[in-house]
Amino acid sequence: MDLERDAFTVRYDPELISPERMMAAVSSLGFRPHVAAEAGRGISAAETPETDTADATRRAGARRHPEPVATALRQARTDNLMVLVDFLAAWCGPCIALEQDVLPDPRVQEILKGYQLVRVNVDDLPEVTKHYGVVAMPTLIVLDAQGRERQRLVGTMTVERLVRDLAQVRQQRADGP
Repeated sequence: MDLERDAFTVRYDPELISPERMMAAVSSLGFRPHVAAEAGRGISAAETPETDTADATRRAGARRHPEPVATALRQARTDNLMVLVDFLAAWCGPCIALEQDVLPDPRVQEILKGYQLVRVNVDDLPEVTKHYGVVAMPTLIVLDAQGRERQRLVGTMTVERLVRDLAQVRQQRADGP
């Protein structure tokens, strides 16, 4: 696939993420998004079987979360926290930088007190990766205690970006649904 020339379609659940946030996510990966005719149904413009499976699961109402995320969600409900799922790979340079340079930072550690952190190695747990439609690393997904996705961060992460984005999600949580 030549991403400079070829088009691809992203299917998503508009109840979980707004079209604006989906467009921003696609843009942040360096692509030029546009809204297809079916955008009202959660299509933002080559479909992959992984995405189709995840969408079918959501449409069927089967919002079961796989382990280890399910355990983290149970703990998050008990402790009144949100869940931060970190999808990583040992061979991923930006993942290594996130682990060594960003996560240990005291500002990040402070904000992570409001989150139950789950680290998912995409090579060890491909079914979990597929379930959440993760296609690039690192990907950080914020889930509320009910398991609804509130934020998805993809790509190279700085301390400032992570703190800002997690603080924003926390503030939205404080402001209400």
